[in-house]
Amino acid sequence: MGSGALLSVMAAIMVYVYAHLGLSFVLAAALATPGCEMRGIPHLVGLLRGRSSGEHYCPGFIDGLDRWERERRLPKDQRTPNRARPDDWIGSWRGVLSIYGIPWLAIQLAGNLAGARVVAIIWSVSFAFMGLACVANAFRSGRVHCWFVGPWFLLAAAITILRFTGAATIPWPTIVNAGLLGALLLFFVSENLWGRYFGRRTYDTA
Repeated sequence: MGSGALLSVMAAIMVYVYAHLGLSFVLAAALATPGCEMRGIPHLVGLLRGRSSGEHYCPGFIDGLDRWERERRLPKDQRTPNRARPDDWIGSWRGVLSIYGIPWLAIQLAGNLAGARVVAIIWSVSFAFMGLACVANAFRSGRVHCWFVGPWFLLAAAITILRFTGAATIPWPTIVNAGLLGALLLFFVSENLWGRYFGRRTYDTA
């Protein structure tokens, strides 16, 4: 397939995808379609035929937003309880600030104010601290994102050390941006796919 034909195919696919999404969003807004906006077209067809349309689940974190939206429309006594487990170290803002907030601040300050040697020390220690704390919290409470974010932070710490020793040539900004933004992405994706905790404990429904 030549480059011209490939570009034509890609353009046709993009037109279809974005036209479909655009129409779906407009219909969802006009018809007050519950759930995912991509259900707009089936919702319209169902209304015209006098039938109910099946549920459509949006991919990834968007489905989590839809669930959150549905919860907000329910009376408070009917909402799903979202209690933090008592053994979750980051189940409160104080824990989040202690494990994530202080190391994050140290990483930002070091990257802007310190030399390469100090940056390497502070970044590697901060990433390692967040990684070890998160892995320990995963085993302790079953917190979902910690199973993914913890190893990611440990990998970032190892890469920081390799960069300082010259064993890796990854630019410093790439290390810190990938380390922090990657962890944030893992956090949102994992907990929107599998919930807040793996497994159930007796106090989940207390």
